[in-house]
Amino acid sequence: MPAREIQARVRVGQGKWSTVRLWTSLVDCKKHPAAVLVELYSRRWEQEGFYRELKVDTRSSDLIRSHTPETAAQEIAGLLISYALLVEQRLKVADMGEVEVARISFLKVMETVSGLWRFLEAADGMMTGKQVDQLVKKVLQQVADSALGKRRKRSCPRGLRQPVSSWPRITKNTYKIGGPEYQTLPIKAELP
Repeated sequence: MPAREIQARVRVGQGKWSTVRLWTSLVDCKKHPAAVLVELYSRRWEQEGFYRELKVDTRSSDLIRSHTPETAAQEIAGLLISYALLVEQRLKVADMGEVEVARISFLKVMETVSGLWRFLEAADGMMTGKQVDQLVKKVLQQVADSALGKRRKRSCPRGLRQPVSSWPRITKNTYKIGGPEYQTLPIKAELP
């Protein structure tokens, strides 16, 4: 399969530059400029948040419980469906609270919606459709009202606290302000 290598430097704020090397099957440089692909690379860390929420928050165990490839695929599909439903509710809550979705706790939405689903299952036939809609709206509004506050700037330097020893101490704050910057670098060698 043909592949293309992209080398770039990335930094956040006035921090140190990090060199990254990307490999892609998008070999057409005009259609897929290197600068755009490097910027997309930095956004991929949002995917890491998804995987954490899927593996840690949505599941209750470390391992897949299935014993065959078919049932493992079903279990993973079920996890993805449940995650998609919870994300949909999280987006609704963010919209109701008029806040950015990152300020809505995924775990809180999951716990609230799970409890609500259990309650509605037990109350099946006891409430009208309008009453169910009102209840759901009220519960989601409560989650929206408890949105996380805006993240404050770090007042202390980030580092490992250690007992007094010969280890060097942190002497200045390393908090970085500003968005990421990207610079593409020339490729040193081409693949056949």
